[in-house]
Amino acid sequence: MKELPNIIFIVADTMRKDAISLYNKSVNTPNIEKLAEDSIIFNNAIASAPWTVPSHASMFTGKYPSEHGLHETKDKKLGDIIKNMNNVKYETISEYLKSIGYTTIGFSANNTIGAGTGFDRGFDIYMSGFTGMDNYISRLFGEDFAKNMSKYNSYPAKLLYILKNAEHNKLSGIIKSYAKSRNMLTYKGSDDIINMLETSSWKTPFFLFINLMEMHGPYFTNCKDQFDDLFGIKPIKNAYVEKSRLAYYRRSSIIDNFIGRLVDILKKTGIYTDTLVIFTSDHGQALHERNFQGHGIYLYDELTRIPLIIKLPHKYNKHYFDDAYVSNTEIYSIIKNITNGNTPVQVDSSRPVFSESYGIFSDLRPHKNYEIFSHNRELMNAIDIPRKAIYYKDSKLVISSIGEIEEYMEKDNTKPDNIKPDPELLDELNLFTGNESFVIHSRSDNLYK
Repeated sequence: MKELPNIIFIVADTMRKDAISLYNKSVNTPNIEKLAEDSIIFNNAIASAPWTVPSHASMFTGKYPSEHGLHETKDKKLGDIIKNMNNVKYETISEYLKSIGYTTIGFSANNTIGAGTGFDRGFDIYMSGFTGMDNYISRLFGEDFAKNMSKYNSYPAKLLYILKNAEHNKLSGIIKSYAKSRNMLTYKGSDDIINMLETSSWKTPFFLFINLMEMHGPYFTNCKDQFDDLFGIKPIKNAYVEKSRLAYYRRSSIIDNFIGRLVDILKKTGIYTDTLVIFTSDHGQALHERNFQGHGIYLYDELTRIPLIIKLPHKYNKHYFDDAYVSNTEIYSIIKNITNGNTPVQVDSSRPVFSESYGIFSDLRPHKNYEIFSHNRELMNAIDIPRKAIYYKDSKLVISSIGEIEEYMEKDNTKPDNIKPDPELLDELNLFTGNESFVIHSRSDNLYK
């Protein structure tokens, strides 16, 4: 029987590429750098989607969002697609690993991919709800209540849901918890997870999946004006942008500390050398570089470029920097290759890499200015539409579902609007023609001449 390595797959939710010191020397993440000394470091890793649910589905199945179908549409938003991972037809990496004898364990600090959503398929143990208030609510009122509450993006909205729906004899405890909720903006569960890992042991071989939420907002307060800003109703103040930017990069140290403690556990238990460790993110975060705060909707590099560090088991031991474009969909095949005894990392540098978005994933109907949004139909239609990005041969092209070029770059330099993209990019994008109402102009169109 072939020897199977333990596998640890860590997703630092919302961590953009420049949030660690391997890619940005103004950030201090020494533990991640130490892990990278034993690893392959990918300089051009691309997220398949700019938000959590479709990107995780892609990592779990090895398929792009247009293939697995777990993504937003104009009519389906986050609340509509929670639990739809149960209906995705493709085998997940956890289901595959369980079928070949792995003990499968998952810890998700993000409730949108939590227990009961379908992302727990194939796991022997899958725990979620580590993020302060949601965790407390789950224990007090039950997981279903907590899931319904978690659909609301702001703490005031969550509190209002609690006041309307909770058992009144338990409300005083909730209100006391809410009064302390500012601490929950900085504490998002990584200490709970690592403390459990320090006192746990599992039957080998094991597959351990961990989602960490420290890089995800809110940082010091919720960004209440994100959509008002996007629709030109109330711009976000520069002071908020700068404060949130500082807060965001400081969160890297929490992730770095987690990695340091995890590596210490692996070394103390003697399994570090022969364990496959994959460290990455599901997407980045826009910090108002292009008048957009948050993630989702767009395919800017600050949303699609992510860290990817892969420490191979001892017999495959390699350390180098890889400049090829690589999609986070490849994580699935990398894990499968190594358990099949094949060369674990086979990145085809001649192959294009894609990222996909399908518009706004939040349900804007409860928003106080939804009526203004909906009346500005032209602007709404310009924002809430599908987009595809292609990275290929040092170039990037983003095109919308109505055939408009939103971005064109060569060698990381943005080209003026009157510069026409390389026709090869158009040829590669044609695979989306007729797929989910996506429009691609032909090469004969003047737009591409």
